[in-house]
Amino acid sequence: MALRLKGQEVEIRISKAGVLLDTITKVTNFEFEAKVEMSEEGFLGATTNEYDEIYNGCSFNFEVHLDTPDWLDFQQAIIDKARRVTPDVQFSISAVLFWPGGATKAVLIPDVHFGALPISAGGRADFVTAKCEGGASEFTLQSL
Repeated sequence: MALRLKGQEVEIRISKAGVLLDTITKVTNFEFEAKVEMSEEGFLGATTNEYDEIYNGCSFNFEVHLDTPDWLDFQQAIIDKARRVTPDVQFSISAVLFWPGGATKAVLIPDVHFGALPISAGGRADFVTAKCEGGASEFTLQSL
């Protein structure tokens, strides 16, 4: 029986303007979604509906524990892009999956656009966490 992929074999990397900005190590969860929408249409005289699909890009979100102030610089860079201070800057996210059998695949998400970037401190004994969500028009898979 093949070994299944675990979270310990996932690494999140963030690039800004083609340069590796950070490899995030304190990720508590990561979600990636290829957004495919199914459409269904019924026609008179037909005995069943017909189906089709459309690709709507991809989305991602993750949560991290903050262990350096670098997250605030990353957040400011996203805000600067959104305010068009640095409109040409592109961010990329990649999730590298190190399979137990030895294969390594990367989900590369270029030219990502970001949504909310909350930072929260749940209580005195809790770690401070930051959340990040975003999306892109395309993604590619790459064998490493």
